[in-house]
Amino acid sequence: MPATTVWLLMSGEDYRGGRVLGAFATYELGMPDFQSEAERLPLATSRTTRGKDGSVHLHSDGDWISLTPHVITTQAEDQADADSDFFQADTTYRRGRWLFQCLSLAPDPFDGDTCAVGFIYRPGEPAAATAFDSGDWARGGWTVEDTVSRTEAAPSPDHP
Repeated sequence: MPATTVWLLMSGEDYRGGRVLGAFATYELGMPDFQSEAERLPLATSRTTRGKDGSVHLHSDGDWISLTPHVITTQAEDQADADSDFFQADTTYRRGRWLFQCLSLAPDPFDGDTCAVGFIYRPGEPAAATAFDSGDWARGGWTVEDTVSRTEAAPSPDHP
């Protein structure tokens, strides 16, 4: 699903926050109101900046106005993004020829960071218990392995 963007027109005073004056579907629709607000600034504009995202900001003697894009996401999209930020329990992952069967998430006893606890193995070989942290996830390359069932995933040397 393509991302939906809304353009927010905001004004305020430096170090005192601001307020939303309007929301627009496009930059072009928001620009006339932005220009009207710019004319209301108390003094000549002292600084104008344009962001890489197309946003525009005007500052004048401590007052400011801006027209900035904001991506709108649904709660389901937010949850999907959160889920993709780390291993998930009851999920098997593949990186190269290795499989990691994540059984649970638990705090690291030394630093409290979240670790993924489970078994790492290559198909047909014995599994070893292990834990991965956020650094292991950040190195990338892990993909969800849909073809492995929980009962066949991690053979042990005693029970092949």
